[in-house]
Amino acid sequence: MKTELLQKVLESETGVRLEGKNTYLVGDELDLTIHIEMGHEALSIPRVRKVTIAAELLVFETHKNERFYIGGDTGVRALKFAPNDSGKKASTGFAGQR
Repeated sequence: MKTELLQKVLESETGVRLEGKNTYLVGDELDLTIHIEMGHEALSIPRVRKVTIAAELLVFETHKNERFYIGGDTGVRALKFAPNDSGKKASTGFAGQR
C-alpha cells in the first residue's frame, strides 16, 4: 500500500484524526491492527494509536508506547479497524433468562 493510499484510508476513517503534519491519532473507541509485509513473512502490529508518515519512514506507536519504524519500501498489506470493546461491562449471560 502506497503512503498516499494509507493517508486516504486514515483520513476517511471515523475515529482517526490528523495531529500535525502527517501524524494520525487513533481514538480510544477503535483498535487498529496494521499488517506489514516482510518478505515471505508478515508482521502484525496490534493496538496502534499513532501513525506517522515521513518521506522514507513509517512510524507506528502502540498503546503500550512501543514504536515500530518501517522503511518506506516495506509494504503495508492491510489495516484492520475494529471497535474497542474493552470499556464495556461483560455480561454473564443470565440476565435475559427467567
